[in-house]
Amino acid sequence: MMKKQIAFQMAVTRERTYWFGGVTTLGFIALLSAKMRGKPVPEAAIAPLVALSVATAYQYDMAFGDKMNRIKKMAQDIEADGNNWFVPIEDETIMKEINQHKN
Repeated sequence: MMKKQIAFQMAVTRERTYWFGGVTTLGFIALLSAKMRGKPVPEAAIAPLVALSVATAYQYDMAFGDKMNRIKKMAQDIEADGNNWFVPIEDETIMKEINQHKN
């Protein structure tokens, strides 16, 4: 059952990547076309396209790269190493401030 869920999630991620890639490509083509025709490129359109490009790259890495393996390895490392669960505060000034608030 778990294998089916993982496969389904990967399929959803790949489908989302196709859509994000298509929309991002279409947006960049539209901006490039406007620029080539000498029309002003609206600055308000650039920021969302850059953000969508970053989201698309992340989705691509998740769907077709090895991001899932890296996440799995990180999770195993965190689980195996007890130091990852709690890191005590050792800064003297912060500890004094915490103790003052307790009293």
